[in-house]
Amino acid sequence: MDLNIKHIGIVCFCIIMLSVSAYAETQYVSDQMHITFRSGPGGDRKIIKLLVSGQPLEVLQKEGEWAQVRRPNGKEGWVLHRYLTTAEPCDMVFERLSSKHATLTERADALNRENNTLKNKNEALIATLRSTQAELEKTRNAFDVLTKESAAYLELKTKHKKTTVRLSGQTQRADDLENELAQITNNHNIKWFLSGAGMLVLGVILGLISRSKSRKQSLL
Repeated sequence: MDLNIKHIGIVCFCIIMLSVSAYAETQYVSDQMHITFRSGPGGDRKIIKLLVSGQPLEVLQKEGEWAQVRRPNGKEGWVLHRYLTTAEPCDMVFERLSSKHATLTERADALNRENNTLKNKNEALIATLRSTQAELEKTRNAFDVLTKESAAYLELKTKHKKTTVRLSGQTQRADDLENELAQITNNHNIKWFLSGAGMLVLGVILGLISRSKSRKQSLL
C-alpha cells in the first residue's frame, strides 16, 4: 500500500509540474514602474528585490492577484500580476528598434561604401575597356594598312620579278645585237679594206700599163 501511495504521489507531482510548465510564459514589468519581488504571495511577505520596468519574468503560476515568477538569473518569487504585461515595454521596444536602426544604418553605410568602391571599379573598368577598344581599333587599322601594303608589296615584287626577267631577256638580246653589230662592222671593215686594196692594186696595174705604153711610144 505504501508503494501505491508513493506512486500516486509521484504521478501527482508530475502532473503539477507539467501544468506549471505548460502555464509558464514570459511577461514584463509594466512601463515606468517599480514593483516588489517577494518571497511569497502576500503583501506581508519578505521583499527580495525591487523590479524595474522592462524586467522580463517567466510566469510559473498564478494565485489570486499574485503570480509566481522566475527571473532570468533563475531566482523565483512572487509579484502582483496586474503589474505584468505580455507586451514589451516601450523603452525595450525603443531600445531594440534603436539598436536595429543603428545596425541597419551601419549596414547601409557599409553598403554605400561598397557601392562607391564598386562604382569606382566599374568606372575604372569602363575606362580600361574604352582604352582597350581604342587600342584594338588602332591595331585593326594598322593590320588593314599592313594587309594592303603587303598586297601592294607582293604585287610590286611580282612586277619586279617579271621586269627583271624581261630586262634579263632584253639585256641578252642587246648583247646578241651588239655581237652581231660588231660582226657586221668587222665584215664591213674587211670589205672596205679589200676594196681599198683592190683599188690600190688596180692603180698600180694601171700605172704599170701606162708606163709600158709610154716606153713603147718613145722607142718608136
